[in-house]
Amino acid sequence: MNHLFNTQSSLLGLIVSTHKKAFISVFIFSFVINILMLTPSFYMLLIFDRVLTSFNPWTLLALTLIAIFLYGLMALLERVRLLINASIASNIENDLSQKVYAASHRIQDQKTNIIQSLNDVAAIKQFISGPSVNSMLDVPWTPIFIFILFIFNFWMGIAAIISCAILIILTLVNERATKRGQLDASKLMASSSLSAHDSARHSEVVGVMGMKKTLQAKWMKNHHVFSEKAFQMASLSANFSSLIKFFRLILQSLGLGFSAWLVLDNQIHPGMMIAGSILFSKTLGPIENISVILRQWEQLRFAESRLRDVIKDEYFVHEKISLPKPRGHLKVEGIRVTPPGNEVSVIHNLSFQSEAGQVIGILGPSGSGKSSLMRALVGAWPCGEGKIRWDGSHINDWNEDELGQYIGYVPQDIQLLRGTIAENIARFKEVESEAVIEAAKHAKAHDMILKLPNGYNTLLGEGGSGLSGGQRQKIAIARALFENPPIIILDEPSSFLDDTGRIELIQMMQMMQSKDRMIIFTTHHRDVVNVATKILVLVEGKLQAFGNSTDVLAKITKPPQTSK
Repeated sequence: MNHLFNTQSSLLGLIVSTHKKAFISVFIFSFVINILMLTPSFYMLLIFDRVLTSFNPWTLLALTLIAIFLYGLMALLERVRLLINASIASNIENDLSQKVYAASHRIQDQKTNIIQSLNDVAAIKQFISGPSVNSMLDVPWTPIFIFILFIFNFWMGIAAIISCAILIILTLVNERATKRGQLDASKLMASSSLSAHDSARHSEVVGVMGMKKTLQAKWMKNHHVFSEKAFQMASLSANFSSLIKFFRLILQSLGLGFSAWLVLDNQIHPGMMIAGSILFSKTLGPIENISVILRQWEQLRFAESRLRDVIKDEYFVHEKISLPKPRGHLKVEGIRVTPPGNEVSVIHNLSFQSEAGQVIGILGPSGSGKSSLMRALVGAWPCGEGKIRWDGSHINDWNEDELGQYIGYVPQDIQLLRGTIAENIARFKEVESEAVIEAAKHAKAHDMILKLPNGYNTLLGEGGSGLSGGQRQKIAIARALFENPPIIILDEPSSFLDDTGRIELIQMMQMMQSKDRMIIFTTHHRDVVNVATKILVLVEGKLQAFGNSTDVLAKITKPPQTSK
């Protein structure tokens, strides 16, 4: 399936090709169902031409039983068709949702909204499992009904073609008149939703700093523009829908009247008039639904376009070969790091290397690229140039999940997930009490956790809400130490800790160093810096110094020489 997909490919085309046999089955069922839909017309025709002329009740009984059987068969086939559609939709949803979830972790662009993407997946599922697909498949069989009308009478067929042409023209005019406006309304709605989401997400800052009314007024202004545009499009669409329905009813009545005139002119039988009227109605019905189908199809295309941009790379992700557990040997070769979504690099041509068992402290002023380097070292951000090697293997050659279990990472922005403290420390694996408690004790968090109302079973909200900054940091450190990973990356691990907490952090790093772990950390606290065996100094993303901590610290703290 991978070779079918590229940046210009249609995701819907890929979906159809992947489930081709199932869609062919639906097409065949639609053909048979539409043939069976002729049953009422022929039942009525035969009653007029056979029963009413022969006055034979057994003929009526036989025709009725045959009609009931065909109706039952049609209902059974319709049920099977709906089940096939539901099965296709469910399989597509499972596949796309999995790729969306994977892409949401792979893509660092904050504009990527996983909720919107999952809503797009739901829209595709609803379209396929709903009546839209079946309505689309029913439209191509309209010529069959028109052909039968031609068999009844040439002019009845001509009348059906003219009526269909009128409804199709009105539908296309409706589509052309509303398409651009609906696209603009969709963009305005997305912008309004994002604005409201951002405001709610940062509600604490918004409330404390008195921004609520200002942001609400701004949102209301944007939302009013969207509402006005949406109302205009709804009004225009309603006008066209009413007009199309008006013409459909008029044409249907005219078709019946025309058939009656043909009966009076002895060109057709009365049975043909009734049967033709039913066929005429079935001919115009799918045509009237085209406007609804086109509107839903356009919404589906918007969803497909957004999804394609999000998950296109997931079709090229292959399982990588398992590599041996790293010891912690690090080699950085001329890397350049650019934050996702930006064009300006924050790390420039950086190279250094170190062996397992070393404790590397990364120093530098704010904005020098320390956190960016840490993200690159764990593979969270890609390198535009150069290579990062762990135990000689390029970081891109590692299976992401396998490398992750060998890395203990504490980001500067502490990120805890919804769940219990034990689940967070265990990285949401099956919780093993001994391993969780061991990690908490190494992080000096065990006693603190036991003092919480529910201990390790304390349920955390989004981002670890309900805990102080220091508590979140200790739990994040415990998570990093879970199962004793050989590589420990700590970005400002002391930022929320008090003096006692920093002493415990230092003790933890010294203990991990004694176990031959590779530790890399950033900090602004001098007492924590003293733990480092090597110091790397960054200034504006460039390497200023790297070496033994004693030598580098002496160099950067040496007072400047004054000329006499």
